[in-house]
Amino acid sequence: MKITFGKPDGSYSSVEALEGLLEALHITVPNCNPETFNLGLSSLDETSLICQIAYIYAKMGQSNKALDIYRHLFKYTQSSKCETSRYAEKFALIALGYTRTLLLTEKYEDALEIAKFGQEVCVKYGQYQFLPELLALLGKCYFYNDELENCKEFYRAAYCLYKETGNDYGRLLIENEVKEKLNLKYPF
Repeated sequence: MKITFGKPDGSYSSVEALEGLLEALHITVPNCNPETFNLGLSSLDETSLICQIAYIYAKMGQSNKALDIYRHLFKYTQSSKCETSRYAEKFALIALGYTRTLLLTEKYEDALEIAKFGQEVCVKYGQYQFLPELLALLGKCYFYNDELENCKEFYRAAYCLYKETGNDYGRLLIENEVKEKLNLKYPF
């Protein structure tokens, strides 16, 4: 939480944030090292920390390291050790971060596949917390794959969920992205 909210005089640097996140992770999982993948079964909070660590690596220009972490998390949760219904929220969280990083590295087909999986898990197991952002990412994936009708469909769905849940920040992000990418204004 400290890293998320920042310091009184501003945000933590990427290096400070990474150190703080690793320190927090080691409180509950002392031997965990996201870089060497000895993750073991982790709680949602620990998975969130690992995803934040991967995101920091991506922000620092170390996208391959971030992708390695997400790839390992994704494969681990796909293994027989993790029952999808029990870990659906973790699956969705991992799919969200993994998709963002794949888009950042211009791996659009892979991003589309992971985002679709995340969407399916959210819908099938009632984990709606990450659904609007996954739908927006699907819209972005379709845009980069030059499938504009699908792009609009998913942006519309994300926009409606953001609007219905009162998430004006997300709704405005969609409006701006649709205007920028498609030169359209809502309703589109």
